[in-house]
Amino acid sequence: EHGLSQFVTAQHRDVLEKGFEHENIADAVFLDLPAPWNAIEHVMKVLKKSGGRLCTFSPCIEQVQRTCQRLSTNGFEEISTVECLRRVHEFRYQHRSKINFTADQKQKAKIDTHSNKREPNDDDVDENDDEEKTPNKKRKNDSETTAKNQPRETESMLTAIGPLVMPGHTGYLTFAYLKQN
Repeated sequence: EHGLSQFVTAQHRDVLEKGFEHENIADAVFLDLPAPWNAIEHVMKVLKKSGGRLCTFSPCIEQVQRTCQRLSTNGFEEISTVECLRRVHEFRYQHRSKINFTADQKQKAKIDTHSNKREPNDDDVDENDDEEKTPNKKRKNDSETTAKNQPRETESMLTAIGPLVMPGHTGYLTFAYLKQN
């Protein structure tokens, strides 16, 4: 079994008509009713004298509004609601080459500090029209050529892809706290 039977009591009963079986015994109550706002007074009786927590499930926002209004008028605090949506995510590992940015920056810093030559670029003006123009070629440094010849280390990363469409029915969980005297 789950090992919670000494801590949890589950009941299926018409609490709107009959209330709960016991009084001043529960630390928390969960209600899944079409009109949970009509059971708030019964919840207040079943919660311990020191107070307790309530969670209700409602499929419609209008039910949430009525429940929150009733909770507030009956002294409940810390009222909050979260929307529950079923969203299926696809999890998979993506494999890619491992990149070591630190080593590349150190190598580049060594090359830049030892070279005072400036590479020509397309914005440079050629002052000597008589000479035959040659296309600008970027010089490859030693770190680029050796990096291409060496096999790169790979790494795997777990990724999650969310749904493009979210079919299904929404619902709302409303939480509240009652501090009793």
